[in-house]
Amino acid sequence: MKTINSIRGLHSTKTLSTIGKRSIPQTHCSSYLELYMLEKEKERLLVERNKLSIKMDVINNRLEEIEIETKRLVEMEGLDLEFLSAELKKARDENKEWKSVSINY
Repeated sequence: MKTINSIRGLHSTKTLSTIGKRSIPQTHCSSYLELYMLEKEKERLLVERNKLSIKMDVINNRLEEIEIETKRLVEMEGLDLEFLSAELKKARDENKEWKSVSINY
């Protein structure tokens, strides 16, 4: 079952509970419920922040590994990095062209 957080672009949509609007006047009992709901949302957001922090660490480590490996390969082959990047851009642009194939029935 999809939740609001799993639908792309809707994870930051405000709901009635997040903007604090109620259909009935607030009573003493509803204050406890609201405190509970706010505490649960806080816990959820803290867990999400920790997950994002771990993901950022993994991404940064991988980017550093790629940079080190790129430098090692360039030094090992004695390549000019500017020439190499120009060749990669040229190859990428060639792959963007449409290729047509005729189909005979």
